[in-house]
Amino acid sequence: AVRFTQVNNAAVRINSATSLNNIDPITICVWANNTSDGENSVNTSDAGYIIEKNIRSWVFALKQTNKLRWLVHYSGGSTSWDTSNAVVGYGAFEHYAVAHQRSAGASPKPVMYVNGVSVSLTSPSPFGTIDNDSGTNIYIGISTTGGVNEADAIYDELLVNAAILTATDINEVMDCGLDGLQCAGATYSGRGLGRGLGRGIVR
Repeated sequence: AVRFTQVNNAAVRINSATSLNNIDPITICVWANNTSDGENSVNTSDAGYIIEKNIRSWVFALKQTNKLRWLVHYSGGSTSWDTSNAVVGYGAFEHYAVAHQRSAGASPKPVMYVNGVSVSLTSPSPFGTIDNDSGTNIYIGISTTGGVNEADAIYDELLVNAAILTATDINEVMDCGLDGLQCAGATYSGRGLGRGLGRGIVR
């Protein structure tokens, strides 16, 4: 895994590829050390984008007021699930994750985790079908429009997985690392999820 620091509107772009198109279901995991909610937000309800595949697909972001946001775009418009409480800290690494069957909409709704523990979310009502995001890039740390929704953070061990990871899976990724090496001894659960994932950002 690569440690990435967001500074001066820099961003990491992952060019479009077939394996990145229309990921559903999806799980995103990341270690983040935030210095603020983010800068240059175009909307006071949004702030730093952790990772996104275009605003017309999906976005995992910090929301102002120390919350996390998972946004999915449907044919009826964008729908955002926010953490019900302020769960984001600053100045130390925290582990965030979200798992969602996007095409299912509100039922079941996404599950979000902070430091391996699921947190309560708002309950919006998506309308329509998910958009086709073929041909669009993934960006880390900023929106695709550039210069807006800039994150102020250090990110590490970022994983995008085309499956729903369970709480057990997410805790294994959090504790063992993407390559599983931190749990290679007697305490390693043996489920194997962490092993081999370090070779790329998307699995």
